[in-house]
Amino acid sequence: MIKFHEIYKSAKEKEYILDALESGSVSGDGKYTYLVERELSHIFATDKILMTTSCTHSIELALDLVKRDERDEVIVASFGFPSLATAVLKAGFKPVFAKVDYDDMNIDPEHVKSIINGNTRGIIAIHYGGFSFDIDKIMKLKNDHDLFLIEDCAQAFLSKDGHRILGTIGDFSCFSFHGTKNITCGEGGCLVINSNDESIFERAHNIRQKGTNRRAFQRGDASNYYWVDKGSSYCPSDILMAYLYGQLEEREYIQNRRKYIFQSYFDFFKDGKNDLVESFSGMKNSDGGNGHLFYILFKDSHNAQSFIDHMRVREIAVHKHFYPLAQSPMGQNFIEGSSFEGENDLFDRLVRLPLHVMMEDGDIETVLKALKDYF
Repeated sequence: MIKFHEIYKSAKEKEYILDALESGSVSGDGKYTYLVERELSHIFATDKILMTTSCTHSIELALDLVKRDERDEVIVASFGFPSLATAVLKAGFKPVFAKVDYDDMNIDPEHVKSIINGNTRGIIAIHYGGFSFDIDKIMKLKNDHDLFLIEDCAQAFLSKDGHRILGTIGDFSCFSFHGTKNITCGEGGCLVINSNDESIFERAHNIRQKGTNRRAFQRGDASNYYWVDKGSSYCPSDILMAYLYGQLEEREYIQNRRKYIFQSYFDFFKDGKNDLVESFSGMKNSDGGNGHLFYILFKDSHNAQSFIDHMRVREIAVHKHFYPLAQSPMGQNFIEGSSFEGENDLFDRLVRLPLHVMMEDGDIETVLKALKDYF
């Protein structure tokens, strides 16, 4: 059986976890949290990085840093994970769904433009599958309408758009180190703040640490440690950060292997002659991706299901992806004024191929042969 996903483990993760245990550094903001933040600061060229317990919590934290009025709305892609819309609701905003471009499954700037109104406060845009949304068009809308932009980089760690590394463009950027991601610690995330305003960064620390001034107290800027703001417990255990630090040290190997597998799939589809397929990963722009996933969007759900059956018989695990938010039971409460009928069968038409570092060359060849047999 070729698994759809399997976590890569080097010897370093165990070594660093044991070190954290033996040192007694198991709660938040310990030795390994510092080491991880240092690595990430080199990658993103900023020290305004806060480690969190998940990408969801990073989005919640970012939204807590934004001023809002009672009727404010935030635009999110309908083809996304529910935690996006949930975070928007928890922060007191109304989620407004945008359609995606079926050429790359990223948020459609033209539809975003059509749904911006006087209540629109910001945009949360996903870099789907590790490939950038149309940054220039979305940034123009952001600037023209004075909106905030959160980059949802859950799938896009180490991805680029030309010379720009994703996560360095929006006001805030949120990353995931969940067990399904390229670089993982099981559960974890981080928030990158792309602002020179130190007060925003200081407040983010307070919110992250249960609404307290813990950071100011630790550095000697406050005589007491007390409640100063609303907040939550977004600080991850140093044991998780020890695992993540081991993964970060292996990031070049992990990324190169995943991109090699991705390229093998891409090369199979790149001639564009298949009349069953509407789009596939990298079709619109194959540069800059991180090999996070490879999807096939079939033109109809019947062929998608027959492909799934074909792969299942050959013991190759393939999966669907997001159920569109606008089509979900909760999302039906927020679709006034827009028609999402075109998304009705999106969940049934998109299929992802297995892609992980533990796949051997023989596994790749087996998948490619199964693709050839089907198409």
